[in-house]
Amino acid sequence: MSEETTDYHRLIEPILEVLISTDNYFHIDDISESLTDLLDFAATEHNQMLPSGRQTVFENNLHWALSYLEQDRLIETDGAQQYRITNIGKQFLTTGLIELADNGSEPYRFFKINGSHSLHECAYTGETLQNCQ
Repeated sequence: MSEETTDYHRLIEPILEVLISTDNYFHIDDISESLTDLLDFAATEHNQMLPSGRQTVFENNLHWALSYLEQDRLIETDGAQQYRITNIGKQFLTTGLIELADNGSEPYRFFKINGSHSLHECAYTGETLQNCQ
């Protein structure tokens, strides 16, 4: 697995895949362990430290991914480093939506890439995605 793969953007979909398996909260350590197994990280890659020496690159990217997923309401937290997928997160994952863009105001816009790599806009209202093609 390359360094590029550990970028937080590339953890978005695998995190949702881990969380969709249950409606219960997952502790961040359990999410990390599941992602490590799912993505088959080499030990050296998984343990690579940031220049500060305080955190691994993987842990840092995991925290960023979780933060953005929570901000976009795809997951929620109980405030004790435990997370679970929301209904919108389930829709996002099960409909094949793999990119999202914040247009700076409500509603958020979610995008689906089809085989020809064109974007289809979906509107988020309440707890559902609408107008997805």
